[in-house]
Amino acid sequence: MNKFSMRDSRWAHMQIGETGLTLCYSGCFIVSLSMLDGRTPDEVLKELNYGNAFNKEGMLYSDVAAKILDMKYSGKTRRRQGITCIAETDHYKSHGVDQHFFVWLGKDKIIDSLDGKIKDNPYHIVSYRLFRSKNGGEVDGQKKEEVCKKESNEVENEVENEVEKEIQRKTIIDLLLEYLNSIITKVVKLWN
Repeated sequence: MNKFSMRDSRWAHMQIGETGLTLCYSGCFIVSLSMLDGRTPDEVLKELNYGNAFNKEGMLYSDVAAKILDMKYSGKTRRRQGITCIAETDHYKSHGVDQHFFVWLGKDKIIDSLDGKIKDNPYHIVSYRLFRSKNGGEVDGQKKEEVCKKESNEVENEVENEVEKEIQRKTIIDLLLEYLNSIITKVVKLWN
């Protein structure tokens, strides 16, 4: 599975249906679909626009999109999923964005359509859209379990490096304080 961002300049400006909305600001669902589909967001959007998969407000008809993209769509659920699918959050509602979509990899890992990066899930998920991936849940040619394990190892290594840096900083600070104390002690002895 390729990773894509809705902000990518190659397609960010492209219009969704007849709405005037663009992928950059309103294309999270389409970009997530493209990651599952295996084609780039601009290719997927052209197919969806041609197939009239959007209503007048730019909302995607999931069943129509699945037919156009030759994917299996099993509906929407609130039940936590162990399979790769599209997830919805209301995380940005306080900022005027009612919903945001991203690829759910399972085991609390996602590919966020905002930046196209694999990360731990920071969002409260309100629903899952069950589109079946054609490529069996692969991410850049690796099975999702391998990606999650790799990401987990990278996070552990990063934490270990930060802890080591903090220990080094504290050691340097302790040495400086010790040195300053010795100088102060010598100055106090000279004054007495």
